[in-house]
Amino acid sequence: MAHAVARAARSPSTMSSGRILRPRRDTPSDLEADLELPWRTQALLCMPIKHWDGHVLAVCSLVNKGSKESKDSQQIGLSSVSSDDDSVETQDATPDWSDTFGQVDECLFEALALFAGLGIANRQTYDRVLRLVAKQRILLDVLSYHATAPISEAKWLANSLIPSVRFFQLDQFTFTDIELSDEITLQATLRMFLEMRFMKAFKIEMLRLCRWILSVKKNYREVTYHNWRHAFNVTQTMFAVLMNANLQNLFSDLECLALLVACLSHDLDHRGTDNQFQVKTMSPLAQLYSTSVLEHHHFNQCMMLLSRKGTDFLSCLTSTDYQHVIGLIREDILATDLSRYFARLPTFQKTLTERANRIAESPSSPVTMEPWVSDVSERSLLGCMLMTTCDISAITKPWPVQKMTAELVTAEFFEQGDLEKSELHTQPRDLMDRNRLSELPNLQLNFIDSVCLPIYKVSNPY
Repeated sequence: MAHAVARAARSPSTMSSGRILRPRRDTPSDLEADLELPWRTQALLCMPIKHWDGHVLAVCSLVNKGSKESKDSQQIGLSSVSSDDDSVETQDATPDWSDTFGQVDECLFEALALFAGLGIANRQTYDRVLRLVAKQRILLDVLSYHATAPISEAKWLANSLIPSVRFFQLDQFTFTDIELSDEITLQATLRMFLEMRFMKAFKIEMLRLCRWILSVKKNYREVTYHNWRHAFNVTQTMFAVLMNANLQNLFSDLECLALLVACLSHDLDHRGTDNQFQVKTMSPLAQLYSTSVLEHHHFNQCMMLLSRKGTDFLSCLTSTDYQHVIGLIREDILATDLSRYFARLPTFQKTLTERANRIAESPSSPVTMEPWVSDVSERSLLGCMLMTTCDISAITKPWPVQKMTAELVTAEFFEQGDLEKSELHTQPRDLMDRNRLSELPNLQLNFIDSVCLPIYKVSNPY
Protein backbone atom coordinates (compact mmCIF):
# COMPACT_ATOMS: atom_id res chain seq x y z
CA MET A 1 0.00 0.00 0.00
CA ALA A 2 1.27 3.48 -0.79
CA HIS A 3 0.33 6.98 0.26
CA ALA A 4 0.41 9.83 -2.28
CA VAL A 5 1.01 13.44 -1.48
CA ALA A 6 1.06 16.26 -4.05
CA ARG A 7 2.66 19.63 -3.53
CA ALA A 8 3.26 22.67 -5.72
CA ALA A 9 6.46 22.47 -7.67
CA ARG A 10 9.41 24.70 -6.87
CA SER A 11 11.67 22.70 -9.16
CA PRO A 12 13.12 23.52 -12.57
CA SER A 13 11.34 22.34 -15.69
CA THR A 14 14.05 19.74 -16.24
CA MET A 15 12.89 17.75 -13.22
CA SER A 16 12.49 14.03 -13.89
CA SER A 17 11.21 11.12 -11.82
CA GLY A 18 13.38 9.64 -9.09
CA ARG A 19 13.40 6.77 -6.60
CA ILE A 20 15.03 6.96 -3.19
CA LEU A 21 15.36 3.51 -1.67
CA ARG A 22 16.56 4.54 1.78
CA PRO A 23 16.31 8.25 2.33
CA ARG A 24 18.61 9.89 4.81
CA ARG A 25 17.16 10.25 8.25
CA ASP A 26 17.87 13.95 8.19
CA THR A 27 15.22 14.71 5.59
CA PRO A 28 15.28 18.43 4.65
CA SER A 29 13.04 20.41 6.96
CA ASP A 30 11.18 22.12 4.11
CA LEU A 31 10.29 18.76 2.55
CA GLU A 32 9.13 17.39 5.89
CA ALA A 33 7.06 20.52 6.46
CA ASP A 34 5.51 20.37 2.99
CA LEU A 35 4.69 16.69 3.17
CA GLU A 36 3.66 16.76 6.84
CA LEU A 37 4.76 13.17 7.25
CA PRO A 38 3.60 11.45 10.46
CA TRP A 39 5.94 8.53 9.81
CA ARG A 40 9.56 7.76 9.08
CA THR A 41 10.36 7.82 5.38
CA GLN A 42 11.63 4.43 4.20
CA ALA A 43 11.23 4.90 0.43
CA LEU A 44 10.30 7.89 -1.69
CA LEU A 45 9.14 8.01 -5.33
CA CYS A 46 8.77 11.48 -6.89
CA MET A 47 7.30 12.33 -10.25
CA PRO A 48 6.96 15.78 -11.86
CA ILE A 49 3.53 16.71 -13.22
CA LYS A 50 4.26 18.63 -16.39
CA HIS A 51 2.35 20.81 -18.80
CA TRP A 52 2.44 19.89 -22.48
CA ASP A 53 5.19 22.48 -23.02
CA GLY A 54 7.39 20.86 -20.36
CA HIS A 55 6.65 23.36 -17.60
CA VAL A 56 6.39 21.70 -14.17
CA LEU A 57 2.95 22.22 -12.68
CA ALA A 58 3.42 20.20 -9.49
CA VAL A 59 5.29 17.28 -7.96
CA CYS A 60 3.59 14.08 -6.88
CA SER A 61 5.29 11.92 -4.25
CA LEU A 62 4.74 8.36 -3.07
CA VAL A 63 6.08 7.76 0.43
CA ASN A 64 6.84 4.20 1.62
CA LYS A 65 5.67 0.95 0.10
CA GLY A 66 4.15 -1.95 1.99
CA SER A 67 5.78 -5.37 1.71
CA LYS A 68 4.04 -8.30 0.02
CA GLU A 69 3.74 -10.15 3.32
CA SER A 70 2.09 -7.17 4.92
CA LYS A 71 -0.41 -6.95 2.06
CA ASP A 72 -1.22 -10.68 2.28
CA SER A 73 -1.79 -10.37 6.02
CA GLN A 74 -4.06 -7.40 5.51
CA GLN A 75 -6.08 -9.26 2.91
CA ILE A 76 -6.88 -11.90 5.65
CA GLY A 77 -7.61 -9.32 8.30
CA LEU A 78 -6.03 -6.82 10.57
CA SER A 79 -5.84 -9.30 13.47
CA SER A 80 -6.28 -13.02 14.19
CA VAL A 81 -7.37 -14.68 17.43
CA SER A 82 -6.15 -18.04 18.87
CA SER A 83 -7.25 -19.74 22.10
CA ASP A 84 -4.90 -21.70 24.45
CA ASP A 85 -5.79 -22.37 28.06
CA ASP A 86 -8.46 -19.76 28.04
CA SER A 87 -5.98 -17.07 27.00
CA VAL A 88 -6.37 -14.83 23.97
CA GLU A 89 -3.42 -13.62 21.88
CA THR A 90 -3.75 -10.93 19.22
CA GLN A 91 -1.20 -10.85 16.39
CA ASP A 92 0.46 -7.56 15.53
CA ALA A 93 -1.44 -6.03 12.60
CA THR A 94 0.94 -3.11 12.05
CA PRO A 95 1.70 -2.98 8.29
CA ASP A 96 5.25 -3.44 7.14
CA TRP A 97 6.45 -0.42 5.06
CA SER A 98 9.92 -1.78 4.42
CA ASP A 99 9.51 -2.53 0.70
CA THR A 100 11.05 -0.36 -2.02
CA PHE A 101 9.63 1.10 -5.23
CA GLY A 102 10.51 -0.66 -8.48
CA GLN A 103 10.39 -0.03 -12.20
CA VAL A 104 6.76 -1.16 -12.45
CA ASP A 105 5.79 1.28 -9.69
CA GLU A 106 7.55 4.07 -11.52
CA CYS A 107 5.75 3.31 -14.81
CA LEU A 108 2.35 3.18 -13.12
CA PHE A 109 3.10 6.35 -11.19
CA GLU A 110 4.18 8.10 -14.40
CA ALA A 111 0.80 7.28 -15.96
CA LEU A 112 -0.92 8.69 -12.87
CA ALA A 113 1.19 11.85 -13.08
CA LEU A 114 0.26 12.27 -16.74
CA PHE A 115 -3.44 11.96 -15.91
CA ALA A 116 -3.06 14.40 -13.01
CA GLY A 117 -1.20 16.81 -15.28
CA LEU A 118 -4.04 16.81 -17.77
CA GLY A 119 -6.50 17.56 -15.00
CA ILE A 120 -4.42 20.42 -13.57
CA ALA A 121 -3.72 21.91 -17.02
CA ASN A 122 -7.40 21.73 -17.98
CA ARG A 123 -8.39 23.38 -14.72
CA GLN A 124 -5.88 26.19 -15.23
CA THR A 125 -7.09 26.64 -18.82
CA TYR A 126 -10.69 26.72 -17.61
CA ASP A 127 -9.82 29.39 -15.02
CA ARG A 128 -8.14 31.49 -17.71
CA VAL A 129 -11.17 31.09 -19.97
CA LEU A 130 -13.48 32.23 -17.16
CA ARG A 131 -11.35 35.34 -16.66
CA LEU A 132 -11.32 36.07 -20.39
CA VAL A 133 -15.10 35.65 -20.57
CA ALA A 134 -15.49 38.04 -17.63
CA LYS A 135 -13.23 40.59 -19.35
CA GLN A 136 -15.17 40.14 -22.59
CA ARG A 137 -18.45 40.81 -20.80
CA ILE A 138 -17.01 43.96 -19.27
CA LEU A 139 -15.73 45.18 -22.64
CA LEU A 140 -19.04 44.34 -24.31
CA ASP A 141 -20.93 46.21 -21.62
CA VAL A 142 -18.69 49.26 -22.06
CA LEU A 143 -19.03 49.02 -25.85
CA SER A 144 -22.80 48.66 -25.64
CA TYR A 145 -23.02 51.68 -23.35
CA HIS A 146 -21.05 53.92 -25.70
CA ALA A 147 -22.80 52.46 -28.76
CA THR A 148 -26.24 53.28 -27.38
CA ALA A 149 -27.78 56.71 -27.87
CA PRO A 150 -28.60 58.71 -24.71
CA ILE A 151 -32.13 58.47 -23.40
CA SER A 152 -32.43 62.28 -23.67
CA GLU A 153 -32.04 62.10 -27.46
CA ALA A 154 -34.61 59.32 -27.64
CA LYS A 155 -37.09 61.47 -25.71
CA TRP A 156 -36.45 64.35 -28.10
CA LEU A 157 -37.22 62.17 -31.13
CA ALA A 158 -40.25 60.55 -29.50
CA ASN A 159 -41.73 63.94 -28.62
CA SER A 160 -40.94 65.55 -31.99
CA LEU A 161 -43.64 66.50 -34.44
CA ILE A 162 -43.07 63.99 -37.24
CA PRO A 163 -44.07 65.28 -40.70
CA SER A 164 -46.10 63.10 -43.02
CA VAL A 165 -44.90 60.74 -45.74
CA ARG A 166 -46.20 63.19 -48.32
CA PHE A 167 -44.20 66.04 -46.79
CA PHE A 168 -40.97 64.02 -47.01
CA GLN A 169 -42.00 62.37 -50.30
CA LEU A 170 -40.83 59.08 -48.79
CA ASP A 171 -43.06 57.06 -51.11
CA GLN A 172 -41.43 58.52 -54.22
CA PHE A 173 -38.60 56.78 -56.07
CA THR A 174 -37.20 60.22 -56.91
CA PHE A 175 -36.67 60.99 -53.21
CA THR A 176 -33.36 62.59 -52.29
CA ASP A 177 -31.85 63.39 -48.90
CA ILE A 178 -29.33 65.96 -50.15
CA GLU A 179 -31.04 68.91 -48.48
CA LEU A 180 -32.06 67.05 -45.30
CA SER A 181 -30.16 67.42 -42.03
CA ASP A 182 -29.27 64.38 -39.92
CA GLU A 183 -32.04 65.28 -37.47
CA ILE A 184 -34.60 65.33 -40.27
CA THR A 185 -33.43 61.94 -41.57
CA LEU A 186 -34.07 60.53 -38.10
CA GLN A 187 -37.61 61.90 -38.13
CA ALA A 188 -38.16 60.55 -41.65
CA THR A 189 -36.97 57.12 -40.53
CA LEU A 190 -39.42 57.14 -37.64
CA ARG A 191 -42.21 58.21 -40.01
CA MET A 192 -41.61 55.11 -42.18
CA PHE A 193 -42.04 52.80 -39.18
CA LEU A 194 -45.12 54.70 -38.05
CA GLU A 195 -46.64 54.60 -41.53
CA MET A 196 -46.27 50.81 -41.68
CA ARG A 197 -48.32 50.66 -38.44
CA PHE A 198 -45.84 48.41 -36.67
CA MET A 199 -46.49 50.21 -33.39
CA LYS A 200 -50.10 49.07 -33.29
CA ALA A 201 -49.55 45.63 -34.83
CA PHE A 202 -46.80 44.59 -32.39
CA LYS A 203 -47.35 47.06 -29.53
CA ILE A 204 -43.85 48.48 -29.96
CA GLU A 205 -42.77 50.99 -27.33
CA MET A 206 -42.10 54.38 -28.92
CA LEU A 207 -39.15 55.34 -26.71
CA ARG A 208 -37.31 52.07 -27.38
CA LEU A 209 -37.84 52.37 -31.13
CA CYS A 210 -36.55 55.95 -31.14
CA ARG A 211 -33.50 55.02 -29.09
CA TRP A 212 -32.80 52.11 -31.44
CA ILE A 213 -32.98 54.37 -34.52
CA LEU A 214 -30.62 56.86 -32.90
CA SER A 215 -28.25 54.06 -31.87
CA VAL A 216 -28.19 52.65 -35.39
CA LYS A 217 -27.16 56.05 -36.72
CA LYS A 218 -24.49 56.31 -34.02
CA ASN A 219 -22.97 52.97 -35.03
CA TYR A 220 -22.35 53.96 -38.63
CA ARG A 221 -18.79 55.15 -39.11
CA GLU A 222 -18.03 58.40 -40.92
CA VAL A 223 -16.75 56.70 -44.04
CA THR A 224 -17.16 58.24 -47.47
CA TYR A 225 -20.12 56.22 -48.76
CA HIS A 226 -21.23 53.28 -46.59
CA ASN A 227 -22.50 55.52 -43.81
CA TRP A 228 -25.80 56.48 -42.20
CA ARG A 229 -27.01 58.35 -45.29
CA HIS A 230 -26.57 55.26 -47.47
CA ALA A 231 -28.51 53.11 -44.97
CA PHE A 232 -31.27 55.73 -44.78
CA ASN A 233 -31.61 55.88 -48.58
CA VAL A 234 -31.73 52.10 -48.90
CA THR A 235 -34.48 52.00 -46.25
CA GLN A 236 -36.44 54.73 -48.04
CA THR A 237 -36.27 52.81 -51.31
CA MET A 238 -37.53 49.65 -49.62
CA PHE A 239 -40.37 51.66 -48.07
CA ALA A 240 -41.29 53.08 -51.49
CA VAL A 241 -41.26 49.59 -53.02
CA LEU A 242 -43.52 48.21 -50.31
CA MET A 243 -45.93 51.12 -50.64
CA ASN A 244 -46.09 51.36 -54.44
CA ALA A 245 -45.84 47.71 -55.52
CA ASN A 246 -48.65 46.60 -53.23
CA LEU A 247 -46.19 44.29 -51.47
CA GLN A 248 -47.79 44.96 -48.09
CA ASN A 249 -50.48 42.53 -49.20
CA LEU A 250 -47.83 39.96 -50.15
CA PHE A 251 -45.50 40.14 -47.16
CA SER A 252 -46.75 39.75 -43.62
CA ASP A 253 -46.32 42.61 -41.14
CA LEU A 254 -43.46 40.68 -39.56
CA GLU A 255 -41.70 40.28 -42.92
CA CYS A 256 -42.13 43.99 -43.70
CA LEU A 257 -40.69 44.86 -40.30
CA ALA A 258 -37.70 42.58 -40.92
CA LEU A 259 -37.05 44.21 -44.31
CA LEU A 260 -36.98 47.75 -42.91
CA VAL A 261 -34.83 46.77 -39.91
CA ALA A 262 -32.44 44.90 -42.22
CA CYS A 263 -32.17 47.85 -44.62
CA LEU A 264 -31.38 50.30 -41.86
CA SER A 265 -28.82 47.91 -40.31
CA HIS A 266 -27.34 46.26 -43.40
CA ASP A 267 -24.01 48.18 -43.32
CA LEU A 268 -23.60 48.79 -39.59
CA ASP A 269 -19.99 49.55 -38.61
CA HIS A 270 -18.81 49.42 -42.22
CA ARG A 271 -15.09 50.23 -42.43
CA GLY A 272 -15.03 51.63 -45.96
CA THR A 273 -13.37 48.50 -47.33
CA ASP A 274 -14.87 45.41 -48.94
CA ASN A 275 -14.77 41.70 -48.12
CA GLN A 276 -11.76 41.04 -50.33
CA PHE A 277 -9.74 43.62 -48.43
CA GLN A 278 -10.67 41.99 -45.11
CA VAL A 279 -9.48 38.63 -46.42
CA LYS A 280 -6.27 40.01 -47.93
CA THR A 281 -5.28 41.75 -44.70
CA MET A 282 -6.35 38.78 -42.56
CA SER A 283 -8.33 41.17 -40.39
CA PRO A 284 -9.98 39.89 -37.18
CA LEU A 285 -13.29 39.90 -39.05
CA ALA A 286 -11.89 37.64 -41.77
CA GLN A 287 -10.56 35.27 -39.12
CA LEU A 288 -13.95 35.21 -37.45
CA TYR A 289 -16.11 34.63 -40.54
CA SER A 290 -15.23 32.46 -43.52
CA THR A 291 -17.83 33.87 -45.94
CA SER A 292 -19.74 37.17 -46.26
CA VAL A 293 -17.30 38.68 -43.78
CA LEU A 294 -18.71 42.18 -43.49
CA GLU A 295 -22.33 41.08 -43.80
CA HIS A 296 -21.98 38.73 -40.83
CA HIS A 297 -20.41 41.57 -38.86
CA HIS A 298 -23.24 43.94 -39.80
CA PHE A 299 -25.78 41.40 -38.57
CA ASN A 300 -23.93 40.88 -35.29
CA GLN A 301 -23.82 44.64 -34.73
CA CYS A 302 -27.55 44.71 -35.44
CA MET A 303 -28.12 41.97 -32.85
CA MET A 304 -26.03 43.84 -30.29
CA LEU A 305 -28.37 46.81 -30.53
CA LEU A 306 -31.53 44.72 -30.63
CA SER A 307 -30.38 42.85 -27.51
CA ARG A 308 -29.31 45.90 -25.53
CA LYS A 309 -31.73 47.05 -22.84
CA GLY A 310 -33.30 50.29 -23.97
CA THR A 311 -32.94 49.58 -27.69
CA ASP A 312 -34.56 46.13 -27.68
CA PHE A 313 -37.78 47.36 -29.28
CA LEU A 314 -38.53 43.85 -30.60
CA SER A 315 -38.74 42.45 -27.06
CA CYS A 316 -42.51 42.99 -27.19
CA LEU A 317 -42.85 40.13 -29.69
CA THR A 318 -43.71 36.60 -28.69
CA SER A 319 -40.84 34.13 -28.52
CA THR A 320 -41.92 32.51 -31.80
CA ASP A 321 -42.30 35.82 -33.64
CA TYR A 322 -39.00 37.11 -32.25
CA GLN A 323 -37.05 34.07 -33.46
CA HIS A 324 -38.77 34.31 -36.83
CA VAL A 325 -38.07 38.00 -37.38
CA ILE A 326 -34.43 37.65 -36.28
CA GLY A 327 -33.99 34.85 -38.80
CA LEU A 328 -35.49 37.04 -41.52
CA ILE A 329 -33.26 39.99 -40.60
CA ARG A 330 -30.18 37.78 -40.74
CA GLU A 331 -31.15 36.37 -44.12
CA ASP A 332 -31.91 39.82 -45.53
CA ILE A 333 -28.65 41.40 -44.33
CA LEU A 334 -26.54 38.52 -45.64
CA ALA A 335 -28.38 38.86 -48.96
CA THR A 336 -26.61 42.19 -49.56
CA ASP A 337 -23.42 40.26 -50.28
CA LEU A 338 -23.21 40.43 -54.08
CA SER A 339 -21.87 36.87 -54.27
CA ARG A 340 -25.14 35.67 -52.72
CA TYR A 341 -27.09 37.92 -55.08
CA PHE A 342 -25.45 36.37 -58.15
CA ALA A 343 -26.06 32.88 -56.75
CA ARG A 344 -29.80 33.58 -56.33
CA LEU A 345 -30.31 35.54 -59.54
CA PRO A 346 -30.84 32.53 -61.89
CA THR A 347 -33.44 31.03 -59.54
CA PHE A 348 -35.20 34.38 -59.27
CA GLN A 349 -35.21 34.84 -63.04
CA LYS A 350 -36.61 31.35 -63.51
CA THR A 351 -39.34 31.96 -60.94
CA LEU A 352 -40.43 35.21 -62.58
CA THR A 353 -40.30 33.66 -66.06
CA GLU A 354 -42.57 30.81 -65.02
CA ARG A 355 -44.92 33.31 -63.43
CA ALA A 356 -44.95 35.41 -66.62
CA ASN A 357 -45.74 32.32 -68.69
CA ARG A 358 -48.70 31.50 -66.46
CA ILE A 359 -50.00 35.01 -66.91
CA ALA A 360 -49.48 34.83 -70.68
CA GLU A 361 -51.56 31.67 -70.86
CA SER A 362 -54.47 33.54 -69.28
CA PRO A 363 -54.10 37.15 -70.44
CA SER A 364 -57.58 38.05 -69.29
CA SER A 365 -56.82 37.04 -65.71
CA PRO A 366 -55.52 39.80 -63.45
CA VAL A 367 -52.03 39.47 -61.97
CA THR A 368 -52.48 37.75 -58.66
CA MET A 369 -50.28 37.56 -55.61
CA GLU A 370 -51.56 34.17 -54.52
CA PRO A 371 -48.56 32.09 -55.69
CA TRP A 372 -46.23 34.36 -53.74
CA VAL A 373 -48.39 34.51 -50.66
CA SER A 374 -48.72 30.75 -50.38
CA ASP A 375 -45.02 29.96 -50.97
CA VAL A 376 -42.78 30.97 -48.06
CA SER A 377 -39.56 30.13 -49.92
CA GLU A 378 -40.54 32.32 -52.88
CA ARG A 379 -41.37 35.23 -50.56
CA SER A 380 -38.01 34.77 -48.86
CA LEU A 381 -36.27 34.79 -52.24
CA LEU A 382 -38.16 37.93 -53.25
CA GLY A 383 -37.20 39.67 -50.00
CA CYS A 384 -33.52 38.84 -50.50
CA MET A 385 -33.55 40.13 -54.07
CA LEU A 386 -35.31 43.31 -52.97
CA MET A 387 -32.46 43.95 -50.52
CA THR A 388 -29.96 44.12 -53.40
CA THR A 389 -32.43 46.07 -55.54
CA CYS A 390 -32.62 48.76 -52.86
CA ASP A 391 -28.91 48.59 -52.01
CA ILE A 392 -27.91 49.59 -55.55
CA SER A 393 -30.92 51.84 -56.20
CA ALA A 394 -28.84 55.01 -56.47
CA ILE A 395 -28.57 54.44 -60.22
CA THR A 396 -32.36 54.86 -60.49
CA LYS A 397 -32.32 58.32 -58.92
CA PRO A 398 -32.32 61.64 -60.81
CA TRP A 399 -29.01 62.39 -62.50
CA PRO A 400 -27.66 64.86 -59.89
CA VAL A 401 -28.18 62.29 -57.13
CA GLN A 402 -26.79 59.47 -59.23
CA LYS A 403 -23.70 61.52 -60.15
CA MET A 404 -23.04 62.51 -56.54
CA THR A 405 -23.43 58.90 -55.39
CA ALA A 406 -21.03 57.65 -58.06
CA GLU A 407 -18.45 60.18 -56.92
CA LEU A 408 -18.78 59.07 -53.30
CA VAL A 409 -18.50 55.38 -54.18
CA THR A 410 -15.49 56.08 -56.37
CA ALA A 411 -13.79 58.09 -53.63
CA GLU A 412 -14.26 55.25 -51.14
CA PHE A 413 -12.96 52.70 -53.66
CA PHE A 414 -9.88 54.83 -54.32
CA GLU A 415 -9.22 55.07 -50.59
CA GLN A 416 -9.21 51.29 -50.38
CA GLY A 417 -6.94 51.11 -53.44
CA ASP A 418 -4.49 53.45 -51.72
CA LEU A 419 -4.49 51.19 -48.65
CA GLU A 420 -3.79 48.14 -50.79
CA LYS A 421 -0.81 49.91 -52.35
CA SER A 422 0.62 51.24 -49.08
CA GLU A 423 -0.11 48.35 -46.72
CA LEU A 424 -0.30 45.28 -48.92
CA HIS A 425 2.07 46.51 -51.64
CA THR A 426 -0.24 45.07 -54.28
CA GLN A 427 -1.87 46.49 -57.38
CA PRO A 428 -5.57 47.18 -56.67
CA ARG A 429 -8.39 46.32 -59.03
CA ASP A 430 -9.06 48.75 -61.85
CA LEU A 431 -12.19 50.10 -60.13
CA MET A 432 -10.10 51.03 -57.07
CA ASP A 433 -7.02 52.43 -58.77
CA ARG A 434 -7.07 56.23 -58.88
CA ASN A 435 -4.34 56.12 -61.52
CA ARG A 436 -6.95 54.72 -63.92
CA LEU A 437 -9.45 57.50 -63.35
CA SER A 438 -9.88 57.99 -67.09
CA GLU A 439 -11.32 54.48 -67.35
CA LEU A 440 -13.90 55.11 -64.64
CA PRO A 441 -16.91 55.77 -66.93
CA ASN A 442 -16.50 52.43 -68.66
CA LEU A 443 -15.97 50.68 -65.33
CA GLN A 444 -19.16 52.26 -63.98
CA LEU A 445 -21.11 51.17 -67.05
CA ASN A 446 -19.79 47.64 -66.66
CA PHE A 447 -21.02 47.62 -63.06
CA ILE A 448 -24.46 48.82 -64.13
CA ASP A 449 -24.68 46.27 -66.95
CA SER A 450 -23.47 43.28 -64.94
CA VAL A 451 -24.96 43.96 -61.50
CA CYS A 452 -27.84 46.42 -61.73
CA LEU A 453 -29.62 45.80 -65.01
CA PRO A 454 -30.28 42.05 -64.55
CA ILE A 455 -32.38 42.53 -61.42
CA TYR A 456 -34.18 45.63 -62.73
CA LYS A 457 -34.99 44.05 -66.08
CA VAL A 458 -36.40 40.88 -64.62
CA SER A 459 -38.49 42.64 -61.96
CA ASN A 460 -39.66 45.64 -64.01
CA PRO A 461 -42.92 44.03 -65.26
CA TYR A 462 -43.99 43.41 -61.68
